[in-house]
Amino acid sequence: MITIFYDGKCGACSREIAYYQKKVPHNAFLWKDVIDSADELVILNISVTQALMALHAIDNRNQIQVGVDAFILIWAEIRGWRILAKIISFPAIKPLSILAYNKFAKVRFSRSRHCKNLE
Repeated sequence: MITIFYDGKCGACSREIAYYQKKVPHNAFLWKDVIDSADELVILNISVTQALMALHAIDNRNQIQVGVDAFILIWAEIRGWRILAKIISFPAIKPLSILAYNKFAKVRFSRSRHCKNLE
């Protein structure tokens, strides 16, 4: 089972995850709020700050996937989104997607009050 660590205090993040939860097969993912999973994240060598900065996932091979790669795991399980997962994975597109995601993630993190309290 794929585990997704998301920022449950972020309104936009929570809405997006709620959407995905409705779309993916019931037993495909384990959804965990970062704040509620701090001890587990420490074991995985992921700080709460890192997990709030970008979406994190543990794939079926127990590999950590971050940011765009974590989203690709989700999208690959949703009918209608699988094509996006494949497109984003193309070598010519993925680096641009990562760059855009990282920029967005930094802005979101810097504007989130609960994230600022961790800095």
